[in-house]
Amino acid sequence: MQILPSLQVRNWVRHFLVYHPNGAPRPMRYFSDGSPGIVAPLNNSTLPFLSKKNKQDGKMMVYGIFDRYVDIEIPPVSGMVIAVLQPYALTMLTGLSAELLNNRIFNFSQLFPEASAEKRIEAKTDASSVIAEMEDFFCRFHVQLPVQDQIMIHCLALIQERRGNLRVSDIMKTFPLTERQLERKFNQYIGLTPKRLLGLLRIANYLKLIRRAEPGNSALQHALQAGYYDQAHLNNHFKSFTGTTPLSYLRAADPLALNLYTL
Repeated sequence: MQILPSLQVRNWVRHFLVYHPNGAPRPMRYFSDGSPGIVAPLNNSTLPFLSKKNKQDGKMMVYGIFDRYVDIEIPPVSGMVIAVLQPYALTMLTGLSAELLNNRIFNFSQLFPEASAEKRIEAKTDASSVIAEMEDFFCRFHVQLPVQDQIMIHCLALIQERRGNLRVSDIMKTFPLTERQLERKFNQYIGLTPKRLLGLLRIANYLKLIRRAEPGNSALQHALQAGYYDQAHLNNHFKSFTGTTPLSYLRAADPLALNLYTL
């Protein structure tokens, strides 16, 4: 289940995801949607994402933006709440570079050593209480981008509004930046090039379209609507990001989110 955050924290959080497993736990595959995130277990269970030496019951974890898909061996887990962050949020909240954060998973305490915040969140066992504590945590941050970098936020808003269905050249026509300047800003705060982020959001939009498909709409129609030239273009692009084909993805059991599903 996807839940929108309150207005006060939307500069940090895109949305919250609440997951309760159906049936026996199974391995999962995660591929990036262009966002980092913070994950809190429900009912003091163990999260599936951490290495064996870092797994502890009831402990939270944080992940940076991944530029590749990841297969996850899942232990028994009663549920989790995922705060899906804005692409730049983790860099700004921690003060660390995207290069240090991306393609990595951390214990929450490694990046946010204030013990009281983690203890308050971990003490909650239902999703709504966990989300309320998470929002309180984000409300304590008052970090702002330098004025000269605010334009990166506006570029990102345009990319998200168009769901990745535009070219870098279209962005250049809208904002007074060269392609190289834009790439430097994205690499600094997000760790992805604008082109890579466009690709991730285009796939996410395609998956939303096919999940909401009406009878009579063809797969090719959805591919064209999402900005692909043809079915072959979609298949090649999709597999490069997810490691599977659109058809195999649709056949996967128990999709948890657009970019997280059981194998």
